Amino acid sequence: MITKQTLGTGLVAVTMLSCAGSLRAGQITGFTWSSGIASIGLDPVSPPVDINNDNFAGQSPNGILVTQKDFFGVNGVADIVFSVIDSGGTTEYAIAEGVSNSSGISWNQYRIELGFGEGVGFVASTPGDDLDFDTPDEDSPFNFSAFFSTPALAGEDVILATGGLFPNLAFTTPLFQFSIDVPDGIESFTMRQIPIPLPEPTSLAFLSIGAVTMLTRVRRRSIK
Repeated sequence: MITKQTLGTGLVAVTMLSCAGSLRAGQITGFTWSSGIASIGLDPVSPPVDINNDNFAGQSPNGILVTQKDFFGVNGVADIVFSVIDSGGTTEYAIAEGVSNSSGISWNQYRIELGFGEGVGFVASTPGDDLDFDTPDEDSPFNFSAFFSTPALAGEDVILATGGLFPNLAFTTPLFQFSIDVPDGIESFTMRQIPIPLPEPTSLAFLSIGAVTMLTRVRRRSIK
């Protein structure tokens, strides 16, 4: 399993080498992650190729690759916190992400949301703060076709992928793709991800029993 400490140490070294001799700012400069239910691997974050390219048409050359996020728990979240420095504008990043389901149960939805903080301290991003999933233009690659047929933006800060099933022990092929606009004026932001599992068989059984019980009561009342 890749640990947060290992990723952080490697990122610092690579970032220092990448930024040597460069004075460009306005970039995601690092990350940490927090989750009790997943392991996460990200490629080192390089300085942006095209800075302040807000609402870039097509796939932004500023890429972030999440090589894998392996969920091995149920009913939880994974938070990736990106550190940011100002650039005098807004920079768009293209995200490509591999996700593994080792939770033991299939998912029928996958939710990604933007905000600040982590864990119980997470606060959702608000409309109009310029941190968003490439809105209003929405003209960048947006792909969840590995398992979901109808990914949709539920507002500018939430993606909800539905219309399919993400089986246990499956991996995203092709990778999930989406874009994030990162503005000035923030020191960090959080990309929160929540796989939403199918109801457990026991829960479905209780629902079925409840439905039968209610139907029986209705029939008895109608007979009286």
